[in-house]
Amino acid sequence: MMLRQYVEAFVDRAADRIDAFNRAANPVYTQAAVEPAIQAEVDALLHNALFRDREAHRAEFAANDEYIHLARGLPSALIGRIRREVDISQATRSVGFWHRSAGSVGYRCLQASAPYTTAVYRSQVMLDWLSALTGKPMLCRDDYDDHACTFYVYTKPGDHMGFHYDICGCEDGAAYSLIIGVIDESTQQLLVELHRNDPARKQAHRISTTPGTLIAFSGAKLWHGVSRLGHDERRVTLGLAYVTTSHRPPFRKLVKVTADTLFHFGLGGVIKSYARRAPGR
Repeated sequence: MMLRQYVEAFVDRAADRIDAFNRAANPVYTQAAVEPAIQAEVDALLHNALFRDREAHRAEFAANDEYIHLARGLPSALIGRIRREVDISQATRSVGFWHRSAGSVGYRCLQASAPYTTAVYRSQVMLDWLSALTGKPMLCRDDYDDHACTFYVYTKPGDHMGFHYDICGCEDGAAYSLIIGVIDESTQQLLVELHRNDPARKQAHRISTTPGTLIAFSGAKLWHGVSRLGHDERRVTLGLAYVTTSHRPPFRKLVKVTADTLFHFGLGGVIKSYARRAPGR
């Protein structure tokens, strides 16, 4: 027991140091506050869109093992405001060889440059809807967690995402994800497998994330990926991540921050910052 506690403490400290490196390597200064008028506007738009069929949504979510796809989940007025905040030049490119090729704009950056997007993530209306959907109290992730609220940017031919479960550093069943369609000028699709471990119920879906599409799911249950982007195409989605508890087991925490370093906001941020400072750029 003592050895296990020692190892977990060591792993926890290692994860904290890697996380600190990520933030230092790619320093982004956040602006935590959202103007009350913007938050009120976003809350009103979300309430009108999400609470009309709350009980039907809850039944469908449970029947699909904690997954729901709403083709017209969010109104065009709100998507239009979010779309105007997409700045593709801010995206940090990451390539995981056969697994992933895409760009990301993380939450720290969005807090300073995208007030409507930030307001959607922090909205109490969104939290209440997701809590009702799951039957669990939902919390936002920390302000410094880039994966809490992220634009995923696909702009180069072949950009894609291999099949995976969401790695959130949490215990199974404690993390939930939302995918929102923002820009879709492509043939690229979200690939989803439901009931993957139940051959009698297994389903495969290919989803075009047109603007306003809303998909909510348990990160530990949904096997999902993204098909390859074609030539002269562009696609941007907004990913939101929520949790039922702030506790993160040390080993899962280490896996998450290591993945952030290698594939998302750590080393990629260093390379990008050097490229911006290079002569002639």
